[in-house]
Amino acid sequence: MAMEENLETASRIGIDLSQVDLDSIRLPPGEDFGIKSDDEDLNEEDRLEFDAGFGNIIVVDNLPVVPKEKFEKLEGVVRKIYGQIGVIKEDGLWMPIDPATQKTLGYCFIEYNSPQEAELAREKTNNYQLDKSHVFAINMFDDREKFLKVPDEWAPPETKPYTPGSVDACGFFVWVDPPLCARSRQIIPRLLRRTNELQGKLQVHRRREKWFIVCIVISWIFLWWWQVKYGGNGNGMSMQLS
Repeated sequence: MAMEENLETASRIGIDLSQVDLDSIRLPPGEDFGIKSDDEDLNEEDRLEFDAGFGNIIVVDNLPVVPKEKFEKLEGVVRKIYGQIGVIKEDGLWMPIDPATQKTLGYCFIEYNSPQEAELAREKTNNYQLDKSHVFAINMFDDREKFLKVPDEWAPPETKPYTPGSVDACGFFVWVDPPLCARSRQIIPRLLRRTNELQGKLQVHRRREKWFIVCIVISWIFLWWWQVKYGGNGNGMSMQLS
């Protein structure tokens, strides 16, 4: 009905619609009359999603490694734990599987509706003990760059030399060395003399201890030699003396 009305209106004003090429009609460059195209809407949605980042995704590590037949059971346990904290998106739980062994890899990704839910899940379940052998380690997916920047080999940190500043510069580095008081000048020399005396006595005792050990060793060697030489013949000494 609408097409017939358009044809009637066009014939009344003298326009032949069969000669009109609608595809050739274009808006002036830079003019959209406030109407966004479908492509612009899609680009804006993609841009908003990109700007949001991956702050709503967490990585759950130290999961049990199970075969494919136990995959659904493990997924159900994980959903039960993390579904209580926030709303998991549809298809928001991904548990990678090793194609060679057909077993899980011991970790999974969980995508929540908001970064706040993901952060809460990390706080609540980090170090959560599933059983005796599995304690969860939770990280935000956005932290992946921090782990990727860790070098493979450890290198000692660079030690920078200490350069004290001057009073004129900032005044933060000033050595404070006040003069000794009268009481300190009386006590410290006595302590030093007493310390030197004790160190001297200690050295004397150590020398005596060494000589004592040497004498004991020599006496044991002499007794051993005596036993070897005269132990087999009880009358050896008396025969020589006679």
